[in-house]
Amino acid sequence: MKLIRLAEIKDAERIREIYFPYVKDTELTFHFEVPSVQFFEQKITEIQKKHCWLVYEVNTRIIGYAYTMEHRPKNAYQWTIESTIYLDLKYRDKGVGTVLYKILLFASKAQGFCKVLAGLTIPNDASYKFHQKFGFEHFARYNNIGFKHSQWQSVDWLELNINRSEFPAELKSMESITKTDEWKLFIKSIEY
Repeated sequence: MKLIRLAEIKDAERIREIYFPYVKDTELTFHFEVPSVQFFEQKITEIQKKHCWLVYEVNTRIIGYAYTMEHRPKNAYQWTIESTIYLDLKYRDKGVGTVLYKILLFASKAQGFCKVLAGLTIPNDASYKFHQKFGFEHFARYNNIGFKHSQWQSVDWLELNINRSEFPAELKSMESITKTDEWKLFIKSIEY
């Protein structure tokens, strides 16, 4: 059975397991050490207060997750968010990420966010193509911004406008979004 739901504190250990190889074996994240379960518990709690964190389960086992978070803490930035996605390596290129992102972007738009940013350590052709599929466009490069695995790493930034208006609306909580008929119909329409 497949299920996509909001992340809970109890998911922290499995989320950490999925993140582990990305920290140890790649430059895709700038952590040197895998954060603790408590780190992820706290992060889930903080993100779920204002943003969306989804997990994708197959037979009650989490195989991927995606979330949005604050881009910058100043008030004028509140309508701009950053997105993140990580998949169990066995489930890459199987459509898991596409389904997670469809729901994540729908939720972000419903909440009233206006712009989604994605930072990609380069080179990373797979993630680039994945984000472009959703309409993200490149707008900046941070050259040699992080040092990991004995070399300098650069990060490309991509953006997607999801709610552009002269005056942005007041942001809504995920709790209120998940109670709407629009949300329920959208979730039913997703094939995964």
